[in-house]
Amino acid sequence: MVAAIRLTRYEHMNCVAHMVQRSVTMEACGEDHAYVVRFKTKFKEDLASRQEKLNNAWLQIATVLDPRFKDLKCLPKTDREEVWTTLEGVAATRISQKVFTDT
Repeated sequence: MVAAIRLTRYEHMNCVAHMVQRSVTMEACGEDHAYVVRFKTKFKEDLASRQEKLNNAWLQIATVLDPRFKDLKCLPKTDREEVWTTLEGVAATRISQKVFTDT
């Protein structure tokens, strides 16, 4: 879509998908109907409960294993070294388990 916009005289315009994404919010406002407010409230509560149950350590390890994200720029600099250390520990454990099971 962005490429199509570049071919037109409106190349200075943002992609429609980006404009819609920025305008959609999960905060209830005065213009929302009651059912929309209930949906947004329940959705935010459900999302918060799911985030509490996430295993962030494994998600971070999966991220560091992906070559596109190995720099971990998505994490604060203070957390990056911890992820690499965790990965090294997991790898060392798996290697030692493999050594003991092969002998």
